[in-house]
Amino acid sequence: TPDSFNVRVINDGGDFSAEAEQLVWVRNRNDAPRLVGHAAGVQAPLLGPVPLPPLRLSEPDADELEWDVLLSASVGFVTIRSAALESLWFIEGQGIDDRVMRFRGLPSVVNAALGAATYRALQPGHDELAVYVADPAGTSLRLMGTVSILVNPLPPWTS
Repeated sequence: TPDSFNVRVINDGGDFSAEAEQLVWVRNRNDAPRLVGHAAGVQAPLLGPVPLPPLRLSEPDADELEWDVLLSASVGFVTIRSAALESLWFIEGQGIDDRVMRFRGLPSVVNAALGAATYRALQPGHDELAVYVADPAGTSLRLMGTVSILVNPLPPWTS
């Protein structure tokens, strides 16, 4: 969108120049969403689901384009426990006990889903949940952040 302003210059002698119009073109640039709230790692019990730290994507340019989101865990499984699950379009996985899930949705729906995600592991050790986002959906995915997960072993069994 073009905009303009007028300029007049005064020289040392106090004389003004002729007025000149300056035309400025402003173009929107699509800024990628940012993952916030993921700094804390998670300690997860073996086998039991644990809520992930509150994950949320912030949108600097406040557009309402659909996001393409990929969640990837190396060892465990991620589940979205939210009514938002029904409003997402899944490309990979189903949103329940998936190592990798990829879905599309509006920013508010994606954030509701991320805020209700849980993690479950079948073996002790370290895992990492990677969060990739494309804005708008259909562009290339970019890594937005990771969540470190420590899966605690079961306590020793005694009779």
